[in-house]
Amino acid sequence: MILYEQKKLFFFLIFFLLSLVYTSSFASNNLKIIFTASMTDIFDNKKNSYAKLATLLKEEREKNPNTLFLFGGDSLGPSSMSSLDKGVHIIDILNTLEPDAVSVNKRELVFSPDELSLRSFEAAFPFVASNIYDQLTQNNIDGIYSHLLINKAHIKIGIISVLNPNVIEEYGLKRVSILNIEKSIRKQAKLLRQKKSHYIILLPSNVFPLTKKLLDEGVIDLSLDKNDHFNLEKNQIKPIDKRNILITQKGIVSSIEISFNRNHDKVLTFQSKLISLETFKEDKVVREQIIQYQKRIDFLFQEKIGTFTNKINTNREVIRTKESIFGNLLADALKDYTGAQIALINGGAIRGESVYEKNHSISRKDIVKELPFRNKVKLIEVKGIQLLKALENGFSLVEKSKGRFPHISGMHVVYNKDLKVGSRVRSVFIHGKRLIKTEKYTLVTSDYLADGGDGYESFSNSKEISYLKSKHRLISNILIDYIIKTRTIKTKLENRIKEVSNEK
Repeated sequence: MILYEQKKLFFFLIFFLLSLVYTSSFASNNLKIIFTASMTDIFDNKKNSYAKLATLLKEEREKNPNTLFLFGGDSLGPSSMSSLDKGVHIIDILNTLEPDAVSVNKRELVFSPDELSLRSFEAAFPFVASNIYDQLTQNNIDGIYSHLLINKAHIKIGIISVLNPNVIEEYGLKRVSILNIEKSIRKQAKLLRQKKSHYIILLPSNVFPLTKKLLDEGVIDLSLDKNDHFNLEKNQIKPIDKRNILITQKGIVSSIEISFNRNHDKVLTFQSKLISLETFKEDKVVREQIIQYQKRIDFLFQEKIGTFTNKINTNREVIRTKESIFGNLLADALKDYTGAQIALINGGAIRGESVYEKNHSISRKDIVKELPFRNKVKLIEVKGIQLLKALENGFSLVEKSKGRFPHISGMHVVYNKDLKVGSRVRSVFIHGKRLIKTEKYTLVTSDYLADGGDGYESFSNSKEISYLKSKHRLISNILIDYIIKTRTIKTKLENRIKEVSNEK
């Protein structure tokens, strides 16, 4: 009887040990990937909530230790908090979330390559960018990897990240250049395959036709991207390949489960789904981090400075496609500050994406949220032909809701968006008089646009004019001063910009 029980126990132990080996082997062949991006506002506790993302990650890591968290970047700025610390708070929170890799997207370059380099050394995780060339280092930006090889339970995962070349024009970058996207991906993929990478993931910046080609050729195995404004951009086609994943809404995370064969060189199963962060509870640790940052912002910017008498909308679909009250107000404030004849500012400078109801009491916090960039102004002398070219540039991408759309003061402009790019402006009047191409005008704009940023190359090398007030005042502070001086803001729509494609 005793011998029987001993044999029974022996076989039970053998079965138990085999099951552990099988379970371990099964687990090591299964990979979970969590991906999201574009989370600039840490105070958004509904959709793009870092505290809710932390809870999701904790749950997924408990289910599967082989969970890979990839963050697609596009988050260091602009925001009210980044206007103070240039993205340090994002690094602080991501350090708590422990991503395996973070992609350098265009907003990581919103301040400067040097600031990105500093953030990379503050991070407890690696930044990756595969097609940046820095003239200073004659290589990548200091602290940034050109590719990564991550080992998860013997599965070697290669990570490549590429930027769209338009970041140079959008942010007026001088020192860095963007290398050819396809050549860069192929080069880094080859290096990763040489390092025995089993699976290569691309974190792109809107390069869909190329992405499909690279997936079909097996150069890469998976593409992960997020574009919250994809649905606002016309003539865009969402990818249909299950390996080419695009998130098009805020507060959404992509979850991918992949099982490999024993050698990890073949995918057996592939499943993906989109998860809403709204359904998760907030992680207490991350929530407390955010509360501390909120207290700092409230302490610095809680002062009430004036009242909006009219309803004001600064959402992207308004501020980048048509005349807006906030755009008029900002342009008026800049013209008043410098004494310029005319003012022009791009819609991309306005980032609050908010709606203020009638008689809203304005705080400093509202303005810093709307104008998070640390830009100053320049008063320049331009000829009528330069101004006309600038306006043509401003309307050239209106269908795609791009940030170059102009907001103006001292002018009235009529344009037709259905006409050929470069020939859309039908008339320009300056203080009631038709624009003269050879006439000289004093114009105030941001230092960013004056230096040719966002396609405003016609302003480059213009003669800078001196004015009585400080040249070092931030645009956000100029607007705050203007509101304090005026108190009751009655700015309204005045047909400063009129689009006539629907008129016969």
